[in-house]
Amino acid sequence: MIQPSLNQSDLKSLMDYDPETGSFTQKTKRPGVKQGAIAGSLMLNGYIQIRVLGRKYLAHRLAFLYMMGEMPSECVDHIDGNPSNNTWSNLRLASHAQNMRNRKAVSGYKGVSAHRGNFRAVITAKGVRYNLGSFLTADLAAQAYDRAAIKLHGSFARVNKLSEVAA
Repeated sequence: MIQPSLNQSDLKSLMDYDPETGSFTQKTKRPGVKQGAIAGSLMLNGYIQIRVLGRKYLAHRLAFLYMMGEMPSECVDHIDGNPSNNTWSNLRLASHAQNMRNRKAVSGYKGVSAHRGNFRAVITAKGVRYNLGSFLTADLAAQAYDRAAIKLHGSFARVNKLSEVAA
């Protein structure tokens, strides 16, 4: 039997969400679950997963359902890049492309790679890859990336936060 989608009313009858802390707490006592207990578990990728009515959901998507009345049709982006920070002020709707712009660098500087003894800065916007040039240092390449990210991605830009960057 296919289970119907979770709705806001069912979620609110089972859990409370605190927009200031981003935490969900259990409203009702069930076998193995204490009333008032923090819901969810931290996954290896940093996201919080919560089981509701036998189905697993990501907490940031449940926060959207709780606050807005419907599951988001798009991505829910964590503005600060921290996937376990589900405070309401840290969440926003985003397209997949916008959400990917806001991801953190895996290592080193975002948008920078070693290339032929120098450092190359590259950025992609709206499906177009821009080669920002080759630089003597990773810092200079990162600054070029940051300037381009601010210009091309606006509030969704995740910059390297180098003090020399002029917006």
